[in-house]
Amino acid sequence: MYQIMLVEDEILVRESMVQNTNWHALGFETPIACADGREAMQMLETAHPDVVITDICMPFVDGLELAAHIRARDPATIIVVLTGFSEFSYAQKAIKYHVNDYILKPVSPRDFDQLLQKLAQELREREQQQGVFSRAQYAGELLKDHVFQSILSPDTPEEDLQAAARNAGIVFGGELHIAALAELQQPDAAWLSRVAEQLAGRFAPCQWRVTGDETLVLIFSGDETAELRVRAVSACRQLAQKLDEDVQAGVLIGVSGIHAGPSGLREAAADARHALGYAFSSGQRLLFDPELSKSAGSLHAPDCPAVSDIAAGVHAGDGTRALELTGQLFALMRKRQVHFSECAGQLEQLQVLLTSPLSREELARAPQVMPISYRDTLEAVRLRFERLEGFLLQRAASGMDSPANRCATMAVRYLQEHYSNCDLKLAELLDYLGVSRSYFSTVFKAHTGQSFVEYLTNLRMEVAKRLLRETGLCTYEIAERIGFVDPHYFSVSFRRRTGMTPREYREANQ
Repeated sequence: MYQIMLVEDEILVRESMVQNTNWHALGFETPIACADGREAMQMLETAHPDVVITDICMPFVDGLELAAHIRARDPATIIVVLTGFSEFSYAQKAIKYHVNDYILKPVSPRDFDQLLQKLAQELREREQQQGVFSRAQYAGELLKDHVFQSILSPDTPEEDLQAAARNAGIVFGGELHIAALAELQQPDAAWLSRVAEQLAGRFAPCQWRVTGDETLVLIFSGDETAELRVRAVSACRQLAQKLDEDVQAGVLIGVSGIHAGPSGLREAAADARHALGYAFSSGQRLLFDPELSKSAGSLHAPDCPAVSDIAAGVHAGDGTRALELTGQLFALMRKRQVHFSECAGQLEQLQVLLTSPLSREELARAPQVMPISYRDTLEAVRLRFERLEGFLLQRAASGMDSPANRCATMAVRYLQEHYSNCDLKLAELLDYLGVSRSYFSTVFKAHTGQSFVEYLTNLRMEVAKRLLRETGLCTYEIAERIGFVDPHYFSVSFRRRTGMTPREYREANQ
């Protein structure tokens, strides 16, 4: 029987998982249950679980801090994070540094049982592997794993990384480093290890490791820039060819620029990880970060369709315009080879704007778009958004002729045309529509999911963001353009909604 620690601050969720899971049938002891990360750290002083399943968002110590603590103490522990949709991007980043796997909340009993079966199988395979090696050899393998996890983690102190490398007997063979990360859709750790060993011997000095999530990490080292670059690029091209020939599966290889010293190991790994983010828009599978970072464009440009305009077109029933803008947005992602982090941010915002008027029941019926990954193709994600927009346009068409829908649609259009009027009041809009306050409040909330004040303020803030990104207008000029008399009040409102001052927002989006 294997031991699990379950860390979840929601007591109902925690107790449900403990009581409604047949742990013994799946090969596990009844779990050690902890209410938060701090309690888990205390328990880990004496407990040594094989697996830790932890929520990502908790008080005192969150799931990622706990994962880093566990990884530093016992690299062999399997760590799985529970994450909600709003934390998904955060969890995706974390999985590459501290975490073996993640599972989205709410977790169905079936999905949870499948996860436990997968974990038990992995633990059994580890035991078989440990039987092949001597105990000392197995400990040495864990030390090497820890070194490469430290290289992939940006928060490992430089001196700790150097000490860990010495203890594991790893010699990088130079002060300059290039990192490469190879990912397969259907990874085979044993096959990857054989290929990496051949490459490392042919293009030495080169250190390699297949990490817990079965990503191959290669570190090429040397003291001469040109020679190192030629050696690393040649090795990565041969690796790509070998993967294509033997695996016939989706392969991505991210390659870094050259970085110096012990800290350069982490910088090179971060570069290589960043390079993988260009796969989404470029369609390439061998990705060189320095080249792509230099040539990549941005969606924060005047000619890029605003996601708010796409959503407004859908909600107004203008399908032709909405689908045209959606096509333009995805075409610009491809043409400019925009990094996935920027694409994902725009697409997450678009989904929120599109689905905000839906009820819980309608949301359950709507086509699912998110989460997306840099491994997804641009075309597949575009089709997912077009299916969602088609669903919403049908919904809009079915109620387009109702008085309530006409009232709400006219109100939205009026606000989009008059938001810059600093004297705009609800009474003025009610006069224009010829309806009562109570009737308007009901139909407008049902249509937009927001009150009059919320919608108008959010609309003004979205325009302000666009002006901050795309123009050099001063704060007081932007405030005036979006209907704020007092620039100071605009700055306070902007910070309340974005967590940044207008200046900070502009600097972050240059």
